[in-house]
Amino acid sequence: SSISPSLKTLGYAGAASSEMSDFSDFKRSYLLKPISEAAELPLKINNRMYHMCVAGYYETIDSLLVTSKYEGCGLPAMEAAAAGRLVLAAQAGSFDGSSGLLCRLPDEEFIIDAVSHLERCKDPVVYRDNCERAQQYAREHYDWDNVINKYVELLTSYE
Repeated sequence: SSISPSLKTLGYAGAASSEMSDFSDFKRSYLLKPISEAAELPLKINNRMYHMCVAGYYETIDSLLVTSKYEGCGLPAMEAAAAGRLVLAAQAGSFDGSSGLLCRLPDEEFIIDAVSHLERCKDPVVYRDNCERAQQYAREHYDWDNVINKYVELLTSYE
């Protein structure tokens, strides 16, 4: 997707909540409202969309919040970066900040970091620089043309 000109909306794509063996909500969608309110940015939530419609959803937001404590690969973060959207997340799963901006893991610190990043990114130049960096990283590390050989190598190594 083309990168939007400025930061005007926040998004969230994923389950509203989920529990692991310690019975705590590791998706932490309860962090969305305080971040949205403090940053004074509207929030568009997508937690039940058919996968073929997801690309259209990313075109309706300017930034994606990934509030999870634990992730596998973090597909929404990868998709949003590829769509040229600003991604804010904790270092969880494969997200290390290369395709977005890192927030510290504890709840209150996550909120503080997210709001601080969003305030800085209200400057259109800062916003676009971060989105371009994320999209370029996604192009180099997630695009099928750049990773297919790794999959072919993996699948043919069992012959």
